[in-house]
Amino acid sequence: MDSNADDVPALRGRLLRCCLDSLPHFYLPEAGILAEGRSWDGERYRATEPSVRNTANVLLALYALRARGIESSLDADGILARCVADHLPSCEYPEIAFLLWADSLGSRAHSTRLWAELTHRLPDRASDTMLLSWTLCGVCAHARAGGDRRSTAALARSLRDRILQSRFPATGLFFASAARRGLLRKLKPTASLSAQVFAILALAQYSETFGDADAQGAALQCADRLCGLQGPRGQWWWTYDVREGTVAEEYPVYSVNQDGAVPAALLMIGRAGRDGAFEQAAHRGLPWVFGANELEASLLDERHAVILRGIRREGEGFEVMREMRSYHAGRCLYWLALSETT
Repeated sequence: MDSNADDVPALRGRLLRCCLDSLPHFYLPEAGILAEGRSWDGERYRATEPSVRNTANVLLALYALRARGIESSLDADGILARCVADHLPSCEYPEIAFLLWADSLGSRAHSTRLWAELTHRLPDRASDTMLLSWTLCGVCAHARAGGDRRSTAALARSLRDRILQSRFPATGLFFASAARRGLLRKLKPTASLSAQVFAILALAQYSETFGDADAQGAALQCADRLCGLQGPRGQWWWTYDVREGTVAEEYPVYSVNQDGAVPAALLMIGRAGRDGAFEQAAHRGLPWVFGANELEASLLDERHAVILRGIRREGEGFEVMREMRSYHAGRCLYWLALSETT
């Protein structure tokens, strides 16, 4: 272990620096946006193909940081403009929602076009819990930034209802999708951590934006369940049995959940008031990244500006996943921007 596990501010500071340092390595000048990730090829980390979705994840974090007086080396406004001008025609609704979310935290230069594209391309039967949750976050951000209250409230309510349709009330966990008909009913009812985390984040944002006790209660119940299932080293496990309310599969454990996605969701719903219990759970997961993990090895490679993707099983043991996705930097920075003590 390479850091004092109790020194949360120091850990957060190192995450902030590493994520900011990582951003130029993801940038692809020809595409004008960021790469999906960087992977180790045996000699160095190489950038992979461009990704609008991952770029938008980073942009919303950069705008959130800018509001806190923290700038990065990237031109967020220029990259967002490039996403809209060059890449929007090929985007599906989750990418558009992320771009709208980012633009709502920035100058709102593209809000009219992005809102029109989102409402046009959102399928009537969309049911994927994670994707709907991302979309609801974008709609809530648009509403808070001054979007038409009537239209944003109507779409947000529809998205909120669709997300809650995938919820299993007895455990508080969420299925991956509400479309559970026919053959799908015969499948084992497992869902990823991401479905839980982004449902919490979206419902918490919806409750804050529009006021909704049911959405807040659902987010709180799911967060309580996840915290009750947190691993002995602070791990946030990978998949869950929704009906049983138990862990279905522990590994891989992803660093982005330890230092970004889960802490952000717990911070948002923690505003509902839980005497710091959610914050404590989020902080318990941080030392895992710095070496309090199964391999007792830090996943923070500051020399290469990389936070290694995670740890997975390999035979009877474990191995490190030697890559970093650019959305990891975005989700970590977004949490750090939201936190009062950054």
